[in-house]
Amino acid sequence: MSLLKKVRVSNTFVTYCSADWYWDCREGLKDFDLWYVMGGAGWLETPEGQFAISRGDCFIFRPHQRYFGRHDPADLLSVTAIHFDYLDGTGHAFQPPAETVGPLQRKIRDTAFMEQILHRVISAFGDDSAGKSEADEWFRMVLLEIGRCDRQPVLPPRQQRRQQDIDRICEGIAVNPGATHSLAELAGRMKCSPDHFARIFRKYKGLSPGEFIIRSRIEAARTLLLNSSHSITRIAELLGYSDVYYFSKQFRGKTGCTPSGFRRR
Repeated sequence: MSLLKKVRVSNTFVTYCSADWYWDCREGLKDFDLWYVMGGAGWLETPEGQFAISRGDCFIFRPHQRYFGRHDPADLLSVTAIHFDYLDGTGHAFQPPAETVGPLQRKIRDTAFMEQILHRVISAFGDDSAGKSEADEWFRMVLLEIGRCDRQPVLPPRQQRRQQDIDRICEGIAVNPGATHSLAELAGRMKCSPDHFARIFRKYKGLSPGEFIIRSRIEAARTLLLNSSHSITRIAELLGYSDVYYFSKQFRGKTGCTPSGFRRR
C-alpha cells in the first residue's frame, strides 16, 4: 500500500453487535471506512466476493461501493469503524486509485498493537481539547501499520503457527501489562527453552520480550494518564512498578517527557 500522506478522520465507532445485527450498505458509502474486527465471527459480501471474518480482519471499504454483512448470533461481532478521507496537496478529499490504497482485506497479526492505536484515534477524535488533527495523526499510524503488514511475506504453515503463538503471548501481555512475566514462564507456553523463545520472539517482533513488556506498560501508562484520575504513584503500581521514580525514569526514556508533563500536555 502506498503511504498516502494526508488523511482526515470524519467519524469513529465501536460497535458491539446485538444478536439480530446486520449491516446493509447497498446504497454505497460516502467516504472511506476502515473496519477492524475486534472479536466474533461473521460474513461480508463485497464487490470482490464474500469474506468470512473474525478477530484481526481489517478492511478498507471504498466510497460508492456496496457492502452487506451478517454475523453468527452465537459469536457476536465487535467492530471498530473509522470513517475518513484521503486528502490531496491542497487539503481536499479525493479518491486515489485502488492499487494505491491496497487490497480490500488484510489479516492483522499484532492485534494488540493495532487495537491500541485504534483506541488512540477514537480517544483523540472525542477529545475536543486535543483537536481532530491529533486523531488524523494517530490514524496515519494505523495506515502505517497496515502498510507494514502488507510488506510482510506470507509465512509457511509452521512459521505461521509460531507467529500466532507469539501474537497470543503479546496479546496477553498487552491486556494485563502490570502482571509479572518471567522469560521462563513465557517460554513454557511455547514448550521451548528461554533462550530459544527469546530468539523466536525477536525474530517475529523485532525486539526482546522484556522490551515488549516495557512498551506495553508505557502504552498503558499513556492511556491511564490521559483517561483516568489516578495519581502517578497509583498508575505505577497498577503497571507493576514498585518504585514510582523508576517508572518515571522509564516513561521519560521512552516518551521524552515525564508522566506529569505528558498528562499536562
